[in-house]
Amino acid sequence: MSHDNVLNLPLEILDDVLAEGALIPLGAHEAGWDRPNAKAVLDALAGTDVAVLGGDVWDASGTYFKLTYDNWYCVRVSDEPFQLFSRRSREAAYKFIDGYREPMDRRTLYILVFADERQFDALEQVG
Repeated sequence: MSHDNVLNLPLEILDDVLAEGALIPLGAHEAGWDRPNAKAVLDALAGTDVAVLGGDVWDASGTYFKLTYDNWYCVRVSDEPFQLFSRRSREAAYKFIDGYREPMDRRTLYILVFADERQFDALEQVG
């Protein structure tokens, strides 16, 4: 799996999590983390201008992955500085992940959608 811009994260942020084998590839452009590692990624983003636009929840049983259709998103408020939005979006992701009720019989994976200000602006122009 290519780790360059697929996850829109600097490689130095991913290094520790990748070393633990916590990154689970779910396709060409998505990867998921279990709760502790998803929170570790969010912690690693503290002090950056990387926003978490939202995310999806997947259940994993062995090598089988299933979308739960549970998700969250964070919308930038009009005239909100991107730095404040990025921090607020990471806090929203952390709160969702921390409070999500995980089933006891399956592993839960969280897919995070990242964007820096340049990527966010490009998405805004398209949509």
